[in-house]
Amino acid sequence: MNLYEKKMENIKENHRNNLTQPKGDWPEMVQRARRFIIIHLFTEKLTVGWMKKKCRINSHNFSAKFARFAGRTPKQFIVYHRVAVAKKLLKSPAFVDLSISEIAYELGFATVSTFSKAFKRKVGMPPGRWRKEHL
Repeated sequence: MNLYEKKMENIKENHRNNLTQPKGDWPEMVQRARRFIIIHLFTEKLTVGWMKKKCRINSHNFSAKFARFAGRTPKQFIVYHRVAVAKKLLKSPAFVDLSISEIAYELGFATVSTFSKAFKRKVGMPPGRWRKEHL
């Protein structure tokens, strides 16, 4: 692993480590799902369906239950944290040479379009423009 890759992994790992821990009264399946999401947060194959299958969650109202405890549905939770790390990468001088598409793929987005739409929805402007204003 080169220095650049180490910096990237450090940013991701720091984000994971700084997430608040769930309270003890959270249902076991919500805690299990949250742990799974955090471990696989930057993996492209992370979807709510995959998470539910791997965590053996069959509840039809699981997303609502997750949102009640975590403050967001599982999908919103994933996108929120991926965009938060994207903002760190976009404003970091260490990653100025990293393209928007490289950031998108590094954070687990399947396409640049999906990343750009999610970023704009959460931040209010496209990632390229946000980078220019914050770098």
